[in-house]
Amino acid sequence: MSTSPFTQVEPTPWPSGHGDVIAVVRLEPWLFSKAFDISFFDGSDNLDAYTAAAIRLRSGRILGLLRHVGDPSPGTEIHADADDNPLNALREFLDAFDLCADDLRWLRHDVPVDHLRAAEEGVRAASSRA
Repeated sequence: MSTSPFTQVEPTPWPSGHGDVIAVVRLEPWLFSKAFDISFFDGSDNLDAYTAAAIRLRSGRILGLLRHVGDPSPGTEIHADADDNPLNALREFLDAFDLCADDLRWLRHDVPVDHLRAAEEGVRAASSRA
């Protein structure tokens, strides 16, 4: 029996008290909703109104998905606890959603893209499951 690589959770404060944007994935919130049955809620912060969701990955790591309504750039921000390791968080996120580094539109400067799953690895992983 396989366990889901993520579950949706209610948003809670970050353990450290602060979260950081670690990457922007090319998928829009409506695609996460359609493909992965994730429900987004509406909110607002000092930047703009937004739509967001919180997920718990298999390891127990909590990540946030957020898109500001007025952001002219496509994609959804991935947020992690400020004390979390952004490279490990992104690796687990990409694995959970069967994505690769090419699916990221933006990446924090301190996360080496060559340490993330490449597109070829995603294809190999998908074909090995078939």
